[in-house]
Amino acid sequence: MVRGARKWAGHIDYTGGSVITYRPKVKLHGTNAAIHVRDGRVVAAQKRTSVLNWPHEDNAGFASWVFNVFKPAYDVHGGVPGLNIVIHGEWTGPGVQKGVAASQVEGKFFAAFAVEGDIIDGYVTDPVLISAVTLNINQYPDFHVLPWADEAVAVDIFSRGDQPDTLSADEFAARVNELVGRCEVEDPWVKATFGVSGVGEGYVYFPVASNMTLATSTGLEFMFKAKGEEHRVVKGRDAATVSPLTDSNLVSLVDKLVTEQRLQQGLAEALGGEADTKRTGEFLKWVGNDVQKECMAEIADSGFDWKTASKQVTRVAATWLKNRAKEETLA
Repeated sequence: MVRGARKWAGHIDYTGGSVITYRPKVKLHGTNAAIHVRDGRVVAAQKRTSVLNWPHEDNAGFASWVFNVFKPAYDVHGGVPGLNIVIHGEWTGPGVQKGVAASQVEGKFFAAFAVEGDIIDGYVTDPVLISAVTLNINQYPDFHVLPWADEAVAVDIFSRGDQPDTLSADEFAARVNELVGRCEVEDPWVKATFGVSGVGEGYVYFPVASNMTLATSTGLEFMFKAKGEEHRVVKGRDAATVSPLTDSNLVSLVDKLVTEQRLQQGLAEALGGEADTKRTGEFLKWVGNDVQKECMAEIADSGFDWKTASKQVTRVAATWLKNRAKEETLA
């Protein structure tokens, strides 16, 4: 957590301070997705890395739902000139992922956690504003706007102890780990929304205020995920930590980063769940991009650059896909 924030120290104006106010939302275990709206009409469905070429391409049924269910309901108002937004969220439910409360509900659904576009100031995470700019479409049963999961907390990310009314980095990490621990027992949002009991994945913490000059106007470089033990894609540490990973052995480091959970997610999102070695390049690209996006702080703190680490990431991922393909052939 604080590890990820501290890597951006070069973008901070110390005369402004080192305090970020965070607020979390439940992290649903599904597949990252987005809906593109132009002039108040739905025009595209997106998976994590690219726009889906519907009807020739889909992602766990998301594009089909967007164009066959969501678009007719959203476009019924006839369009709104100038309403150009992207609705970011998680597509989840039965068959998307396994082993969590969200996978046990009656049907698949989309949960929005942010919106960006021309008519708003960058990237909006406030649930009230999301509902407003999406024309209160959350009245439909399979579209939800994720609410805040806890109160906002001001954090001195450098733990200098000279900021009033803030938590230190250690205090904040303890608070995050406690909240994630409760989510591992039961996902509170799924329980409240669907009446289904089951484990949750964790939380996403969004920066909602800051007294610093950040690298971008949104401050999203300080957003972070805190997952329960079952869903972490980096082994052997708490959901939130202050100290960086410092494994000097590249093989051991990559083993911590390229986990079974990450590889399974890559198989689902890049190859549609089928271990097709003819598409190894697509799989390796997904895994490499995901590790680079999520883990560069760990890699840098361990003394490696991405060029060096990527070779070992590729070896591990390629071997895993090859073995997985063999297992499926023998099954």
